[in-house]
Amino acid sequence: MNRRQTVTVVALFSVLAGLSAWLQFGVLARAPAAAAVAIAADEPDYYIERFVSTGIDALGAQYRLSAERLTHYPRARRALLERPRIVQYPNGANDRGGGARRIQADTGALDDDSAELQLAGQVRVFEGGAGNASFATVNTMTVKLGRAEE
Repeated sequence: MNRRQTVTVVALFSVLAGLSAWLQFGVLARAPAAAAVAIAADEPDYYIERFVSTGIDALGAQYRLSAERLTHYPRARRALLERPRIVQYPNGANDRGGGARRIQADTGALDDDSAELQLAGQVRVFEGGAGNASFATVNTMTVKLGRAEE
């Protein structure tokens, strides 16, 4: 092999090595980061305006959960609620008072798996009926909805 062929072969291998390194560390290394951004930018799969739901909580008491808007995020497996309201009816209480507990908040996050509702932003709790009512305000609160694990 003469000198010109040797230089051509060395140059070709150098270009191939540089192209491989560029693919490995430049282009391919950025692909997982792009996937992470897509997961972080989870798009909602549905939303419900003027959401209302009823059920039985972990302690066996009936409740009604409502919100101005519920937005569900499938990858995060949770729903965000705007201005959620919960009315819990312990011991056969009715909607006209009778010992019902009312909870209001600015925002809420409902976990799909645990059925825990995390309330935030001026959480207000009203308990009891007329003449025997109490009131409290906290920054955050967690309410367990659904039945307890058996």
